[in-house]
Amino acid sequence: MIEIEGKKMTAKQYAREVMLAHLDQLWDLRAKLIPDLFEKMTNKEAEEVERHLSLDETRVKKILKKTVDKE
Repeated sequence: MIEIEGKKMTAKQYAREVMLAHLDQLWDLRAKLIPDLFEKMTNKEAEEVERHLSLDETRVKKILKKTVDKE
């Protein structure tokens, strides 16, 4: 077991926590990390990309958190 911030978790749980943290940064900073989102796309294209990023964010968080909670 690995203990981080007083919370015990398996290596698998820790790996998923790290993955979620990095994905959160991607989603939070998407305008900086994906500059084409606002510079080279029309508003409609950017909105569609943003919609899909948001949908994927929700799906990934739901899947990873459920998996971690089950262990």
